[in-house]
Amino acid sequence: MVPAGQALSIPTSMLVGCYPAANGRIFVPTYGTLLAAVSFDQTGTTRIGNYLLNHSFMRPGLVSVAVALVISIGLSKLLLS
Repeated sequence: MVPAGQALSIPTSMLVGCYPAANGRIFVPTYGTLLAAVSFDQTGTTRIGNYLLNHSFMRPGLVSVAVALVISIGLSKLLLS
């Protein structure tokens, strides 16, 4: 994806900073640790919903990606400028 970003004239600091957004494991509930957490939960609070993008790890995953983006874009602008 980096060559495509460079072909689109996206600054290198932005490409480096947006790298955490490439982590799509939180969106589709097929990741091994996510499935293990659901199966080991005896309380029933961790579950996968009826829809593909409806599971217990969706909000924490989105928050962690958003925080990682803000921090990494800030650090990349600071270090690569």
